[in-house]
Amino acid sequence: MNEKTHERVVRLTALLLMSVMLLTACTTSAVPTPATSAPVAKGGKLTLVMAIGEIKLLDAQVWGSGEAAMISSWTSDMLVGRDKDGSFKPYLATEWQVSGDGKTWTLKLRKDVKFQDGTPFNAEAVKFNFDRILDPATQSMQSASMLGPVASTEVVDPYMFRINYKEPFPRFLDSISQGYFPMWSPTAVKKYGPDDFSRHMVGTGPFILKEHKPGDRYVFARNPDYNWAPAYMKHQGPAYLEELTIRFIGEAVTAVASLKNGEADVVMRFPEALVAEFRDDPKYTVLDGANTGSPVLLVMNTKNPPLDDLKVRQALEYSVNQEQMIKTVMRGEAIVAKGVMYPGSSCYWKDAAAMYPYDTTKAKALLEEAGWKTGADGIREKGGKKLQVNLVLHSAYSQIGPVVQAQLKDVGADAKIDVVPGAIQMERGTKGDFHLIFQHMTYSDPGVLDMLYNSKNAQPGGWSWTGYVDPKLDDLLNKSAVIVDLAKRCELLTEAQKIIAQNALVLPMYGRKQLVVMTSSVKDFSFGGRAAVDVWLYDTWVEKK
Repeated sequence: MNEKTHERVVRLTALLLMSVMLLTACTTSAVPTPATSAPVAKGGKLTLVMAIGEIKLLDAQVWGSGEAAMISSWTSDMLVGRDKDGSFKPYLATEWQVSGDGKTWTLKLRKDVKFQDGTPFNAEAVKFNFDRILDPATQSMQSASMLGPVASTEVVDPYMFRINYKEPFPRFLDSISQGYFPMWSPTAVKKYGPDDFSRHMVGTGPFILKEHKPGDRYVFARNPDYNWAPAYMKHQGPAYLEELTIRFIGEAVTAVASLKNGEADVVMRFPEALVAEFRDDPKYTVLDGANTGSPVLLVMNTKNPPLDDLKVRQALEYSVNQEQMIKTVMRGEAIVAKGVMYPGSSCYWKDAAAMYPYDTTKAKALLEEAGWKTGADGIREKGGKKLQVNLVLHSAYSQIGPVVQAQLKDVGADAKIDVVPGAIQMERGTKGDFHLIFQHMTYSDPGVLDMLYNSKNAQPGGWSWTGYVDPKLDDLLNKSAVIVDLAKRCELLTEAQKIIAQNALVLPMYGRKQLVVMTSSVKDFSFGGRAAVDVWLYDTWVEKK
C-alpha cells in the first residue's frame, strides 16, 4: 500500500467511527427515560370490627375495658407515650420529673395543642381530667385504681401540672401512658354531662367521633388540625385514614364473615378457634400480639360456700386441664398460663406452673377430706347439700363454660353456667354475686397484682373480687406499690404470688394472644408496647384496590 492510499484508508476509518458514534447517540436519545413512579397516596376508609359485644361506654376514664382504652386513645392522646421497646417518650407532656422522695411528679406540657372543639389544652385541662377520674361520682372502673394514692393535683403554671402522692408511686408513668387516661375537653365534658359525653368524646386525638348508631357503629373522621403525634410514629400531621368505622359483633362467626364478605377490613379480638384458615391465605394478614398482666382465669369467691373451704378450692385447681382446653376450645391459639400472671410479665413467679398440675385423683381426695361424698348421681353431697357452684362468664368467653363444667363434673362438682354481658359481669364481680367468675386484666406493670388482690380494692369500681383478706398479703402488695427498685418489688410480688396460689384464690384458664386479622390492603397497622390496648392507627392506611 502506497502512502496516499494509506492516508485515504485512515480518513475513511475515522469517518466510519464518527458515523457509528453519532448513530449510537441518536439511538440512545430516542429511547424514552423511564418515568419515576409516583408515591402511593396514603389514605382510605377503614372498617374495624371488634369481635365482642358492644361495650357500655367508650370513655375509658369511666369504663375500664381494654376496648374503651384503645378507642379512647384514637380520639384523644395520653400525656406520656410508650414506644414499642417499652421506653417512655414525650407526648402531650414534653418532659417530666419526680421528686427525690418519689411522691411528687411534675409534667411540662406542649403549648401547641388544641382540643377538637377548639379549646386549649393546658395544665387546667389536665387537672380537670385527673380530678374527674378521682371523683367518686365518676365511678371510674379502672383509671382511679391505676392512679394510686393521690394526695392532691395542682396547676403550677399554664403549661405545668403537678400531682402529689401520699406515698411513692413508681407506676405513675406506666399508668398515664395508657388509653385509660385520655385527655378530654373540660368544656365538652361539662356541656354533655356524664351520661352523654361518651357519645361525643371530644379529645385532642387524630380521630373525631362524628356519628354514633347504638348497637351498630361508631364513625370517626380524620382530625385535619392534628399535628402533635409522638416522635416514634412514622409521620407527622393529620392521620392518613380519612374515616374510621368501628363495629362490635359479639357472634364470632358473624364477625369473621364480615371480613370474608368485605364488610370489614380488620377484625380485632379475633376468635382463636377460627384463625387457622387465614394464616396461609395471601389475601389476609394475621398479627399475634403478646400479653402481660393477669391471664384468663376464674376468680373464686372465698366468702361463698362451698368455696370458703380451702380444700374445695384446691380440689378445683387440680380438676382443670388447661392443656386440653387450649387444644380443644382455643385450637392451640393460646398459651399455658398457670399462675396469676402472664409468663412474660415482670416479676412472674416461675414455680407457679408446678403448683397445681392436672390431677383428678388428688382433687377427689381433697374433696373426700373436706367431707364431700359422691351421691347416686355422681355429684358430691355434704350435709344434705349438693356440691354446686355457679360460673359467671363474660359473653365473649362463653366457650370455656362447657369445658370447665365437664372437668368439674369429673370430680363430682356441679357447675351452673351463667353467661352475661361484660357490664353485668363486672357488677356481679364487685358485689360478690358468684362462686366462680371470669376475669382477665392485661397490664404492663406488675402492680396488676395490687389491683386484683389487695383487699382495699374490694369496693365499687375495684377489681379485688376474691373476698380474701390477709394482712400479710396486703402488706406485701402495699409495700411493692411504693418501691421504685424493680428487683426489690419482684421479691415482694413473688411472695404475694405464693400466697395467692397457696390459698387457691383463682382458677387459671389460659393466656390469650391478641389476634388481629386484616385484609392485605391494610398497611402499617401495628401494636405498640402493650398489645391489649396499644394499637396504632395513626400511620395506618388502606391501599386502593
